Amino acid sequence: MNEIRKILYDLGKAYGKTIDFYRPTDTPSDVLTGNSNYTATRYKVRKTIKLPTKIVALNFISPKDFNYGGYVDTSLLRVIISRDKTTYVPELRDYFVVDLQRYNIKQIITLEDRLGYFIIGSRAEGSDLNQVITLNISHDLALHQDVGHDI
Repeated sequence: MNEIRKILYDLGKAYGKTIDFYRPTDTPSDVLTGNSNYTATRYKVRKTIKLPTKIVALNFISPKDFNYGGYVDTSLLRVIISRDKTTYVPELRDYFVVDLQRYNIKQIITLEDRLGYFIIGSRAEGSDLNQVITLNISHDLALHQDVGHDI
């Protein structure tokens, strides 16, 4: 178990990235107007391991034999969430946004001893990102006033 934690730690250092996961919440539509509001809960997961396609492609190559026909779908993104970094538990209805691309969760595999989750996301082309963007705006304003009074 400690070996898996060490591997997750090393992968997090090399490929760790903060990724926002979103869970849509069920909101009823207004029956009179037909309007509906979209709401989702955002989970910010730090040190999410975003596996590059190059590493995933190496899994198809056997060190002993040369294999033909290896295919890597580049529209799929594989990420690993370590349970040490978050309390978030992914569900199939969730989605995440990476590099302004939305990925719907296609498969969730729980790692051994529930140390984390291996998630396969499918790029949702043409879908709204529905991304929450946090802005902090600060402005410094200096005020100076001179009061003069002659007697």
